[in-house]
Amino acid sequence: MKSRFPFTTLLPVLLIAWLTGCGEERGSLKEYPVALAEGTYRVVFGQGYQAADEARLLAVTARLDRATNQIVFTLADGSQQMLAFSPRPRSQWQPDCFTMSSHNLDEVADLSPAPLRLESLSFLTPLVYAKCTPSRMILANDIDGMSTFLALDLE
Repeated sequence: MKSRFPFTTLLPVLLIAWLTGCGEERGSLKEYPVALAEGTYRVVFGQGYQAADEARLLAVTARLDRATNQIVFTLADGSQQMLAFSPRPRSQWQPDCFTMSSHNLDEVADLSPAPLRLESLSFLTPLVYAKCTPSRMILANDIDGMSTFLALDLE
């Protein structure tokens, strides 16, 4: 006797449910906190700057000092901008880098004083956050808005 509901019809539905974690609570995922490492970071890429400004932005470094809760940006001309580094409570860290069974929880820290200007980029409410690893820092105005940002890697 032939089945009215062939297995080949059910297989894609089961596969999609398994891949998307259907029926699995988000809270059951393992969570790995990722705090930014102390040290000197260098800009590796970004968005929202003027094309003529690229070489100067790629020369920007940021030295994170957790003992003093400060971050110092050094520009291409050697000038420096010192800002307070204020980590947010872990409850405000950003979930990121999801896998089938886990995700990272990226540290988020506010910078002040605001606004921050680096070459042709302006950050009205600057913050930094880890991006899936302690050695990648994103400088932006907010976590979701990626129209203006700089990505920096630990040297």
